[in-house]
Amino acid sequence: MENTKEFDWVQARYDCSSQEVFKLLESDARQSVEKRNALPRENYGFKVIVSQIGEFSVMREANRPYASSVTFVLLEDEIVVQDSRSQEVRRARLTLNKDKKCVLVSNGEEMDRWRFLCKALEGLFFVVKAETR
Repeated sequence: MENTKEFDWVQARYDCSSQEVFKLLESDARQSVEKRNALPRENYGFKVIVSQIGEFSVMREANRPYASSVTFVLLEDEIVVQDSRSQEVRRARLTLNKDKKCVLVSNGEEMDRWRFLCKALEGLFFVVKAETR
């Protein structure tokens, strides 16, 4: 039997709302962009743009056709990631797992915020290829 205070799952789940996690993802994305921009790169940089409430994009600023972006969109109870052609590439819901931890669930896989962000931004940050429209 646990000898700790009873877990307040209601408060924990409230804190694990898509709205709260979306704000944290935006902050994490800004930090990731800052770190990536500090690393060596050729003729391109990254920035975060907030186009409207509930939506932000991470953009690779480069000469065409190498410019690209990833957009995060907050829906009622989900967070959607879109590529530069507005095609959905990832979708996640929030929940508390059995370890009482707030996680994103995408394609049946539980992820911490850093992992979800990595999956969304890794290609943009580290695979520079020409965009086809």
